[in-house]
Amino acid sequence: MIIQAWKRLPLAVKLTVIITFIVVLVVAMLTTLSVRRERQTFQRELEQQAKLLLDTLSASSADSLYFLDGDFLADLMENMGKFEVVTFGRIYDADGRVVADALNPDARFTISPDPFGQQLLQSEGAIFDWRADQLIAGQAVQVGAQRIGAVSVGLPTAPLKAKLDYLGQQVTIVAFIVILVGMTLALLFSRSITDPLQDMIKATQRIQGGDLSYRLQTASGDELAQLASHFNEMTDQLAQTLNQMEAEIEERKRTQAALELAKEAAETANRAKSTFLANMSHELRTPLNAILGFSELMARDQAIANQHYENLQAISRSGEHLLSLINQVLDMSKIEAGRMTVSERDFDLYRLLADLEMMFHLKAQENRVRLIVERHPEVPQHIRADEIKLRQILINLLNNAFKFTKEGYVMLRVDCRRETAVSHPPLTHTLMFTVEDTGPGIEPDELGHLFDAFAQTKTGRDLGGGTGLGLSLSRQFAQLLGGDLTARNVRDEVGFGAIFQFQILVRLVEGSFSTGYPQQPNQIVALEAGQPDYRLLIVDDNYDNRLVLARLLAPLGFAIRQAENGKQAVEQWQAWRPHLIWMDLHMPEMDGLTASRRIKAHPDSQETIIIATTATAFTVNIEDITKSGCNDFIRKPAQANEIFEVLQRHLGVRYVYGAQGNQRYTAVSPLAQSSDAALSEAIAQLPPGLIVGLQQAATQTNMTAVAHYLEQIQQQDPAVAEFLKNLADRFEYDKILTLVKAQKLTP
Repeated sequence: MIIQAWKRLPLAVKLTVIITFIVVLVVAMLTTLSVRRERQTFQRELEQQAKLLLDTLSASSADSLYFLDGDFLADLMENMGKFEVVTFGRIYDADGRVVADALNPDARFTISPDPFGQQLLQSEGAIFDWRADQLIAGQAVQVGAQRIGAVSVGLPTAPLKAKLDYLGQQVTIVAFIVILVGMTLALLFSRSITDPLQDMIKATQRIQGGDLSYRLQTASGDELAQLASHFNEMTDQLAQTLNQMEAEIEERKRTQAALELAKEAAETANRAKSTFLANMSHELRTPLNAILGFSELMARDQAIANQHYENLQAISRSGEHLLSLINQVLDMSKIEAGRMTVSERDFDLYRLLADLEMMFHLKAQENRVRLIVERHPEVPQHIRADEIKLRQILINLLNNAFKFTKEGYVMLRVDCRRETAVSHPPLTHTLMFTVEDTGPGIEPDELGHLFDAFAQTKTGRDLGGGTGLGLSLSRQFAQLLGGDLTARNVRDEVGFGAIFQFQILVRLVEGSFSTGYPQQPNQIVALEAGQPDYRLLIVDDNYDNRLVLARLLAPLGFAIRQAENGKQAVEQWQAWRPHLIWMDLHMPEMDGLTASRRIKAHPDSQETIIIATTATAFTVNIEDITKSGCNDFIRKPAQANEIFEVLQRHLGVRYVYGAQGNQRYTAVSPLAQSSDAALSEAIAQLPPGLIVGLQQAATQTNMTAVAHYLEQIQQQDPAVAEFLKNLADRFEYDKILTLVKAQKLTP
């Protein structure tokens, strides 16, 4: 309460009170010191008087004490008492008994010793005993070395009290005057401070009201005058700033309006870009689905001629290459739009590494490069992560390594570190992947731009091929998976190879599980006996897509019906009750999501499995698909093994597989195992016209012309033709040019 009241007081009152309190405190301290000093002075003077009286009395009574002349001593003390020289006086013998008393003549030769007398006899000097109204002093009387008695006297302290009273009156008057003067000065001093401050308060209030013309006036030259001067300068600056801000605000309003227009235009362009990519994705994937699907269906026919089978393989490779390019562009667009997400699943890491080793084994043989896959013993087998993105990163890095490595080796190494930080969930591990090659390495000035989209190194441009998206996408994927991708040269020098490293966070899956990898689709020949007659409904507005699925599944024993839009799908379900529906999402009249919701709204639809399919890149929302009642999702074009796996996972279908001996394998040309010298020698034996023609066709990337010259080379040297054909099937025209240019031929 007191503190709050003090805070509410004006500053002038506070300053006056504080200064007055200081003055009173100083006066009180000075008064106390003066009284104390006067008391000490009086006590010192009284003690000196008492000592002088004691010395005189000792000298006068020494002989009488020695001879114990009591009458003389009594008269001596009686005279001192009559003249009121002392308020107390006694003479003691050598035993401390009272011999004479100034105020009581009858107190002579007492029987028992007096304690004060005994104390005096034992003391080495004078003893002073200050009492309320008197000073008692005494000392021993000594003749030679013998103490023959003692004397004591008492002096009154009344003069001290009178002197102190007088001093108190003087000090009180002086203190009152000083306090009065101090309060006056304090008031004047506080006003000298608060008055300018009050002016400043008024000035700030006027400024707050928008009046910036008011200025402080002060005639003093102290700090307050400097403060007033700075305040005026600040007001001037504030006025200038406000004027400038008003101008800037107007400018910003104009700029903001322009930015809003630009933002709206950018958002419109972005929406147009997304719409374009979504439509292009659908338009490109839809025919690709038919191309790859029918190619795979024809390749499953064991009666097809080898030449036609090789043609189908070339079609499949071309389609898959085109699909890879489309996916890279779309993935980069998804990342830029912030729509790329992580889809984790449990999978077998050992199986993934084995698949990669098998995938690149043929390329390693053809390039005459060693493929080394090393896995640390502590790397877990069963993990939970985004398998698709991890696989894509490794494929991109290995493809890149084989592209630039002409001799030596390409190594994939996997290490593991268990995470113990509390910020990570239990059983979290960091997997570290390293892809090392013995290629030309990376120029130092290119390392900083290596992961930029559409960027290629000089060596990559010289070799040709590629979009410049592989490394950029791989780094984006690694960052999505909780790590990062880095690159450096072996030995930190150009010419010894390159090392790409990335790490991702994975969770260990306890125990073992079935990976769910189906056998190769061309091994499945029928459905195992003793199963229900599975009814499958294929819903797609594209006839070719329906036909691919129907021809793939019907020969195995599935009952198939088709619908070309969502409305027909609902009608077919009501009439036929299929076990599983392949539901395309984008169809006229009624889309797949609406049809799925209507089917799942029926009480008897819970046993029906709906698999959503789409060829669109951006418009797919997994949450919307799940809410619509779909049980799973596949993006077109879907491979046969994906289709069979989905059927097995959701319906529990059991397949009958054909013998491994019936499978076709592309033979590796014997020249793939030969040295560069042997290969060059074999090509040099060809007619010069064929070599020059092949060089021109490869330079122009004319696929028809290349195939024509390869057919002619087939008649001359089948082994060389087979080797060059394998290069052409993989669109490695740069390698063909390298081989034929080495012959130094002209047409």
